[in-house]
Amino acid sequence: MFKSQVSLSFFFLFFLSFSTFAQNEETSTKKNILKTNILGFIGSYYSLSYERVLTPKTSLQFTGGYIDKFLSASMTINSSYTKTSSSGYFGLVEYRYYASSSGSPKGFFIAPFARFQQITLTYESNISSSSTNPNTPNKYSNSHPMFNLGFVVGGQWIFGEKVSLDVWGGPEAYSTNQVTLRDNNNNELMRIQYGNFLPRLGVSVGLFF
Repeated sequence: MFKSQVSLSFFFLFFLSFSTFAQNEETSTKKNILKTNILGFIGSYYSLSYERVLTPKTSLQFTGGYIDKFLSASMTINSSYTKTSSSGYFGLVEYRYYASSSGSPKGFFIAPFARFQQITLTYESNISSSSTNPNTPNKYSNSHPMFNLGFVVGGQWIFGEKVSLDVWGGPEAYSTNQVTLRDNNNNELMRIQYGNFLPRLGVSVGLFF
């Protein structure tokens, strides 16, 4: 009887240890997060990020996205109209260092990043600047590449070892402080003014796998 109890006890401890090891092993094999910045939806700023754990303290994140007609405006007076809009796309690489004891990809982190983006300005009006073709509407478009650097600090939490919540913010230095669009006569039609530094903020949710 005693031997049976001892055997059952050893079996139970072995099963418990194996289950714990298997659970930890399953958690440790998860090294990927696919997420999106829900804060960007407010400004028609759509992005998808992929984070890959490199070491117990570091990870690398790639982000791509599209900016859909931000800073757009239109004006109509009688039968005359003028429309302006801005859109673009971007790609971003971010290296994260996790300082918390829980390690990558959980807890407090600091992350330098580099971003390439291209902004396209569009101007359209039925008020023609051509004296020979006064009924021909004006439409101009021009693209401006930009290369930005910065860093963010933030925190990331994993719920149920499945769902991630990522909150971050920091400064971003722009390679140019303004982009402009001009007509064929070099008249300025529209301008977007940037500062030397702008904040980069985000709240991302995703899937940990």
